[in-house]
Amino acid sequence: MLRWAVGLGVCLMSACAGDSSPAPAGALPVDELPETASPLSRLSSALAHMPAPADRSRNPFRFAGGSARHGGLPESEGGDASDLPEVPLPLPRPEIRVLGIASDPGPSGAGPRRTAILQVGGELVLAPAGTLLAGRYRLTRIGERDVELVDEVDRGVQRLPLP
Repeated sequence: MLRWAVGLGVCLMSACAGDSSPAPAGALPVDELPETASPLSRLSSALAHMPAPADRSRNPFRFAGGSARHGGLPESEGGDASDLPEVPLPLPRPEIRVLGIASDPGPSGAGPRRTAILQVGGELVLAPAGTLLAGRYRLTRIGERDVELVDEVDRGVQRLPLP
């Protein structure tokens, strides 16, 4: 590696010094050049014996047989957007407010049965524990001063207090 860098440096220095003698058409291989040959003529002779580049070159930004139209996928695999399945979007989060909590005495030995009085969107809902609200939220706990909802989509927990 160091030899190559030194050789390149010598070639550049002689090119800057004005040594611009082109290699002859029938250039000799580098090892057959006389020791007195200039570094530039040695480089020109070496380049004259290099193979020509192939007609097809490799494009690193393109997959074999693919096209850039579909992100590198072959055109036979790409299609119209109408061919894709339609996925339902998640329901928007409705505004849920706790208006009150009603308690009924439970059977003897058990605690009270509670019902949450909620406003979901614009509707009034009376919901015992376990109720699914707005197709997305499960009412998991009704306390004395708050309710707990679990989002069925992302499993997030929400605690809503009484106002």
